[in-house]
Amino acid sequence: TLSQVIDAINANNVNTGGNIIPRGSQGFALRAMGAIRSKEDIETIVVNSRNGVPIFIRDIASVQEAPQIPSGVLGIKMKEGEKGVFERDSAVQGIVAMLRGQNASEVVDGIKEKLADLNKNYLPKGVTIKTTYDRSDLVNYTLRTVSHTLLEGVSIVLIVLVLFLGSFRSALVVVVTIPFSLLFAFIMMKLTSIPANLLSLGAIDFGIIVDGSVVMVENIKRHYRQNNDSSIGTDRLTLLAATEVAKEILFSIAIIICAYIPIFTLQRVEGKLFRPMAFTLSYALIGSILVSLTVVPVLMTLIAKHEILPPRTELLKSIEAGLARLTGWYEGVITALLRDTNRVLQLSFSVVVALLIVGFIFLGFEFLPNLDEG
Repeated sequence: TLSQVIDAINANNVNTGGNIIPRGSQGFALRAMGAIRSKEDIETIVVNSRNGVPIFIRDIASVQEAPQIPSGVLGIKMKEGEKGVFERDSAVQGIVAMLRGQNASEVVDGIKEKLADLNKNYLPKGVTIKTTYDRSDLVNYTLRTVSHTLLEGVSIVLIVLVLFLGSFRSALVVVVTIPFSLLFAFIMMKLTSIPANLLSLGAIDFGIIVDGSVVMVENIKRHYRQNNDSSIGTDRLTLLAATEVAKEILFSIAIIICAYIPIFTLQRVEGKLFRPMAFTLSYALIGSILVSLTVVPVLMTLIAKHEILPPRTELLKSIEAGLARLTGWYEGVITALLRDTNRVLQLSFSVVVALLIVGFIFLGFEFLPNLDEG
C-alpha cells in the first residue's frame, strides 16, 4: 500500500548515533549513515517481503527526480521597454549576492553576460531568466547625479568668480583648483579603498575648495597693481606675493580639515556611512592646498601681462562700485559692533541658544534621507 511505501522510506532515511569505542585516553564515536543521498538509495529500500524474497521500491514503482514542491506563489509583471509588458502567474525568484569588497559595476556586468549565455545555450525551451532588479541602475543614476552636481557647481563657481574677481582669466585660474583637487581626491580614494558614491562625493563643497586659490590670486593681483619697482621681475613679485599668504592658506584649510575629526572617530553603521564623506572632502582640501601653493602662482605668472591692467568695462566699473559700497557699509557695521563687544557676545550667544532650542523642538530627525532608486 501507499502507506507502507511512505513508512519504509521514512524508516530508511535516518542517521543514527552509536556508542563510543574507547582507545586509551581517546574515544571514537560511531554513527550509522542511513540518510538517502541518491535516487538509487530510494530504489533499493525494502518495502515488504514474500516467502523470504524482499520487495524493493524499484519493483513496484519508478523513481524519478522532480522539481521541489514550491512553498509559495510568485507572480511577475514588468515592463520590457519596446517589447511591452512581461507577465507570468508563476515564477521562481533568485537573488545574486555580491562578495564584500567587490566592484558592483563589474559584478553586474559579469552577471549579465552569464545570464545571456544561460538563456541562449543552456535553459530549455520556454524557460528564461529575467532581471527584475538591477543594481547598476542605481549606480548609474547616482553617478549621473554626482556628475551633474559637479558640473553645475563648477559652472556656478566660475560665474561668481568672474563677477567678483573682475577677470575671466583670473577666475579660470581659480577654477583649475577644482579638477586638480578632485583628481587628487580620487587617487587617494583609490589608495584607501573608498568607493565613489553619493555619500562620499555628495558633500564636496567647491566654495571651500577654491578658498585658498581665491586668496592667492587676489594677493598676487594686488602686488601686480601696487608694484612701482620695475627692477622686480614678474617671477620675483609672484614669489613674494605667494609666500606672504602661504602660511595663512595652509592653516585656514587645516582648521577646516580638523573640524572633521569627530566624524573620523565614528564607528559601526554611522562610521561606514559618514567617514567616507569626511575622508573624501579632506583629500580634496589637501589637493586644493597643493594646487593653490604651487600651480596657481605659476598660472598667474603666465597671464601676468593681461592681469596687471585689465580692461575697464562698464560691467567691471559697476561691480567695483557695488563692492565699494558694501565695503563701506561693512566698515560701519564693524565699527559700531566693536564699541560694545560684551553686549555683542551676549546677544550672539543668546541667539544661537534660542535657535538650537527652536530647532530641537520643531525640526524632525532622520538618520538617512529617502533615496529614489528609480
